[in-house]
This record gives sequence, structure tokens and C-alpha cells, in this order.
Amino acid sequence: MSETIANRLDVTNNASNPVISLDADQGIISAGTRNESGRLDLKDDRNQSTVQIDGENARISLGNNGVAGALDVYNNQYRRTVKIDGEDSSIRLGGSMGANGQVFVADENGNTTVSLNSRNASINLGGDGKSGDVYIDDHQNRRTINLNGGSADVTIGTDGVNGGLSIMDSDNRRVLGFTGSRGLLAVGNSGQSGQVTVRNTDGSHAIVLDGSSGDIVLNNADFAEDFDIQPSISKKVDRGAVMVFTQEGNLKECDQEYDPKVAGVISGAGRYKPGIVMDKQENSENRLPVALSGKVMVKADAEPGSIQIGDLLTTSSVKGHARKVTDASQALGSVIGKAMSCLDEGKGMISMLVALQ
Repeated sequence: MSETIANRLDVTNNASNPVISLDADQGIISAGTRNESGRLDLKDDRNQSTVQIDGENARISLGNNGVAGALDVYNNQYRRTVKIDGEDSSIRLGGSMGANGQVFVADENGNTTVSLNSRNASINLGGDGKSGDVYIDDHQNRRTINLNGGSADVTIGTDGVNGGLSIMDSDNRRVLGFTGSRGLLAVGNSGQSGQVTVRNTDGSHAIVLDGSSGDIVLNNADFAEDFDIQPSISKKVDRGAVMVFTQEGNLKECDQEYDPKVAGVISGAGRYKPGIVMDKQENSENRLPVALSGKVMVKADAEPGSIQIGDLLTTSSVKGHARKVTDASQALGSVIGKAMSCLDEGKGMISMLVALQ
């Protein structure tokens, strides 16, 4: 039976309890009561329930056999901005003119930690004191891919699963591949030569591994090796200084003419930098690279004779300097290289091709 009470209509059960109420003051339709769950069914012309609101299971069902369910949400300009479509199992946000789709997921403090933004075509994870992570597990629930925002790491593979990464070109050829099982980096493929480029702080190519020519290109000049330097001078010795061995096996600046203990030139002066440095050690204190081959800038002394291109150079009595070889009988074992530029008088820096002999 029904009963009307001041702007409200109640439908009661056989125990006279209101099970359906229409309240005009509050704009509410209520179905169900304390002992009876409420349900609202909307049926189509075949008497099938296509919309069902079920209070017992706290569920809203849309659609039925032969009728796909859909839910449309409109903004205040009557543009559909949210669509949940049962036919193609999709949720669509935005899409109407002037309406971008977004999804926000907040933590217990109300801070957005996950957001999908169609305007920027972006997915953002983390924020407000929380780092974002992406986990992908395999069918055995092993975490095989992990993108960690806290440590800025990407981890591929796990115990029992080798990681790999493939980058394809527009012809679907794998032109860059990382293979965890063999610790392998492969660059290039059939019809597409690979190249690895390492740039310096100026953005210039410092090292190039060229797959088309089979070349390793080092844009710096000399081949060097780290040596121990006398501790008393290691912080003061200049790049370009000529070095000789001491009785302790470390190096010091030369101070004798035609010294057969010559080792080479401290690399890195002027425009020539070392292309390869060998014997790099974890503790590099009191160690410097000494050019053993290639082009270097060297400190030179022209007092014993002007230096011309092609002159052989040896150690000078002026500390750390090279001089022109003027006595071939003393030069054997003390030649450090061949002059590539001139110095007519005084002291200065010249370019030299290192050739110990």
C-alpha cells in the first residue's frame, strides 16, 4: 500500500514498513529498508532488465542479453566527456571538443600519485614525497620489468628470466639490442650498419665505433699510460713535461741532457688530449698519463739549437724540457720524438710526434 506524507510518497510492505520512498523536499528516491534490500529494474520492450540498481550487492548493471550496456557522462555544456561502453569493453575520457580526458589516483592523504593526461599524452607516477614505480610480472608472478622512479633505474629480467631490449627501425629490423643472457650489445643489422658515438661536454664526437667501415675513431691524439709520479711533484708537474724514471720506479721531470731513463711526456697539454689511457687504477693519487705514442704538446728549450720540423728531440738540462738532438752518438736510447713545429729561440711549447728510441 502507499501513503502520502507532506511532499513524500511511501510504498509500504505487508508489515507497513516503507520500502520505497519518493521525497520531494530532498529530491530522493529510496528503495529498500532495514530488513529488505532495494532494487530498481528498468526493462526494455522485451521485458528484459537492461538497467538494474541492486542494493544488496551494491551494484549497478547496464545491459543484458542482446543489449550492450553503456554509461554516458556529460559536462555542463552537454558534451559527453566520459563513456563506459560494454560492447567494446572500453572506458573513454574526454574526446568532445574542448574536453581532454584525465585520470587521477590519490593516496590516503589526497595527493595525486598516478595521473593519465590526454592533453600531454602522459602518464605520471609518483609525486608529493612518493617515488613512482612500474612493475610487470610474468605468468609465474616473477617481476621481470621494473621502472623505479626513486633510483631512476630500469631493470629487465630476474632470477630465471634473462632480460633483453630490442629497438627496431621502420623496416622492423632489430638495429639495437641488449641481451642479458650473454651480456651482449648489438648495434646494426643486415642493410643497416651500426654506430656507437660517445660525445664530450661540448657535444663533439670523442669516440666513434663505425660498423660500416669497421673503424674505431678516437678524436684525441695520443696513446698514453698512467704512471706513478714522485709524490713531492705530482701536484705541480705541468702537462707537456718530459719525464724520466727514478731509482724508485716512479717518474720525475728530466734535468739532464740525453738521459736514457726518459719515459715520455705528460699527456694533455694544449690541443692534444690522450685518446687511450691504459693502467687506470682505482687509486689515482700521484698518477698521471704519459704519452707513449702519437701527437703531444711538449715543453721545449731552443737554447742548445733552434728546433725545426723533423728534428729529433731528447731530454734537456732544463727541468721538464726537450731539446734538439745535436750529438747523434749520445742520442741512442734518449730520443723521445720528432718535432712537428718550430721553436727558433728561448723556451716554449711545440707539437711533437712521440717516438721513443
